[in-house]
Amino acid sequence: LGGLSLSLASRKTSGHDLQVGDVLRSSWGYDQTNIDYYEVTRLIGAQMVEYREIACQAQETGFMSGDSVPAPGKYVGEAKRARVSDYGKRDSIKVSCCANAYKVQPRIIGGMKVFGPDHWTAYA
Repeated sequence: LGGLSLSLASRKTSGHDLQVGDVLRSSWGYDQTNIDYYEVTRLIGAQMVEYREIACQAQETGFMSGDSVPAPGKYVGEAKRARVSDYGKRDSIKVSCCANAYKVQPRIIGGMKVFGPDHWTAYA
């Protein structure tokens, strides 16, 4: 147990890798796949962030299914705060009782962030 407490103590002082402007993605649902996007808007101490839900650009690609990409800066929700955790060795935040959001790694093309599409379904 001593090693566990040392590990947790070192994590508390080391913080996290999220930065202002990072986009986070949450995928959740039962009998369908919902995709929600969030943007980190402020760092609060070593363990907390402020974030806001952002819009997406979506295109239906099949019957009640399609692809979407985040639209950074197009806020659709009020600012909220969350503690950053390293669940599964990846920084994440809890955005609801049943969903976490994880950082999306964009490609940089011509100096711009380009996000790959996420697949969604709406069967229910």
